[in-house]
Amino acid sequence: MEHQPDVRAGLIMTIGVSGALWIVVIVLSVQALTYHLQQGMYEQDVVAPPNQARQAYREAQLEQIQAYGWVDREAGIVTIPIDRAMSVYAGQQGQGGLQAEQAAQVETGP
Repeated sequence: MEHQPDVRAGLIMTIGVSGALWIVVIVLSVQALTYHLQQGMYEQDVVAPPNQARQAYREAQLEQIQAYGWVDREAGIVTIPIDRAMSVYAGQQGQGGLQAEQAAQVETGP
């Protein structure tokens, strides 16, 4: 008696090919969706006009760092424009550096 295997090669091949095709379709669909979402985010972040609330917040922050005012009147703490603060700080650092250089010259001689 001849024994016939239960393997149906045609059916297995059909299932394998259709499974592979489904995987390709799913991968391409995910890539298309990802591309579409990235384009939307790019347009929202780069191309779209700025958000009004964000723009108002930025203007308020710029106004705050460019103005004189009191932080704590009782303690005598004030705020000055950032450009002025940087120049004052740089001047203080420059004087400190100059004084250290002069002190080094005095110790070592001319």
